[in-house]
Amino acid sequence: NVYVKDLESRKTLINKAELDYLGFKDEKEGLGKNDYETFGEDFAKTFVDEDQSVFKTGKSIINKETLIEDPSKRRVWYLLSKIPLVNENGVIEGLIGISVDITKQKLVQEQLSASELMFKNLAENVPGVVYQLCVDADGKSHFLFLSSKMEEIFGINFDYNERNISKYIYYEDKQSYLDTLFRVITNKSNWNYEGRLQADNGEVKWFQGISSPTV
Repeated sequence: NVYVKDLESRKTLINKAELDYLGFKDEKEGLGKNDYETFGEDFAKTFVDEDQSVFKTGKSIINKETLIEDPSKRRVWYLLSKIPLVNENGVIEGLIGISVDITKQKLVQEQLSASELMFKNLAENVPGVVYQLCVDADGKSHFLFLSSKMEEIFGINFDYNERNISKYIYYEDKQSYLDTLFRVITNKSNWNYEGRLQADNGEVKWFQGISSPTV
């Protein structure tokens, strides 16, 4: 959507996308109107205040995420930009506004956030450790995700920056642990391993690791 406003925040130019969004049949219907005539008072005040900021400071507003309630009362997310229009004498005469509908992207983000929260809640309430393990080309492995049960059950306060988690494997089991990881990577097979972990206080506990590879 593209439009031009004068110093009174009245639209002096409106493209078709903005006309459709505002529900106008043609440009004449929308020209000369300010935001108070097309939006609710709260939204209109926000838009006019933004305009005045651009006029007074000469600074553009670029890609501001804005939640708008359109004339049909539909709530829409936009990336909003407002750029001052300056004449040949360097005087600001208005602004050009550009808005891009990002509602679909915001809905996807919200759904992903809800899914992540649900997964985290599930992971924290199962009777075991939920994890996502990444194995590097050099054979070293690190967690992309690790539930808090690791510390609760095994007494290991894991550092996500640690690039070699095999140091927590009991020394007698370390080679067999690395061998099974190599086979999983090579054969793209499921991992089912029994071994021992050594806690921060030196205590040794048995564990069973079960996982499926992802590419």
